[in-house]
This record gives sequence, C-alpha cells and structure tokens, in this order.
Amino acid sequence: MVRFDADLGEAAARLDELEAERLALGNTEHPKSRRLTQRVRLARLTVDAARARRESRGLHYSTDWPAGKGAHSVKAQTIPVL
Repeated sequence: MVRFDADLGEAAARLDELEAERLALGNTEHPKSRRLTQRVRLARLTVDAARARRESRGLHYSTDWPAGKGAHSVKAQTIPVL
C-alpha cells in the first residue's frame, strides 16, 4: 500500500462532498442514509489515520515520509496469482 499526502487530501475532500450530498437528500434517519453515514465516517477515520502517520513500515509506504523513525527499507514485493 503506497500513500501519497496529496491523494489522501483528495479523498478527504471527496468525503466532504459525499457528506454534503447525503445531508442535502434529507431523511437522515432512513436505514440506507444511516449506513451511508457509517461508511463515510469509517472512510474518514481511515483517511485521517493515514494522513497522520509519518512513517513507512513494511507494505504501508508513504512517498512523503519514506524514512521515518523506525522505518524499514522498502523492497519490491509481489503477490502470486492464486
């Protein structure tokens, strides 16, 4: 997994748009609206956590922070076709 701060910023902006669109639809108590709310919140937490992380470790590599404290060297890895 490679993280880019710029891409994470775009993801955060798109989540803001999704939340605004959901609120504009009204009826926030509808089950589908609540599920969407939960999914957007989970995505927001994931993006915020990734943006806060300032290191590269194993498969979680950030081009913006390639050699953070305690970082491991990044090596090419492949996933075999199953």
